[in-house]
Amino acid sequence: MLAAAVFPFRRKSLYESSPAAKYKVAGIPAITIAGLLFFAFMLFCDYQALFADELGVNNSKGLIFLGALWAVAFVVYWASKLYRSSRGENIDAAYRELPIE
Repeated sequence: MLAAAVFPFRRKSLYESSPAAKYKVAGIPAITIAGLLFFAFMLFCDYQALFADELGVNNSKGLIFLGALWAVAFVVYWASKLYRSSRGENIDAAYRELPIE
């Protein structure tokens, strides 16, 4: 979210050559606005999850559940990676092509 928000300013030439560059609100790139709004919403949701007792996340069972979700996501990622590599697809190559400054 924050990377998307600063992308138009950090990689201006790359951003300007993308189709997203034509979307602006009051001269501010729409991707920046969307990134900041979603970041604020994520902070609100995290705060609610940690401090609202009625959600049941801020106790032992809730935290174990969240930890299990992370573990499942990790297993799914590695299983997908192994599956794709068995088919001859190298997803690491896609990440090497990302422009990094």
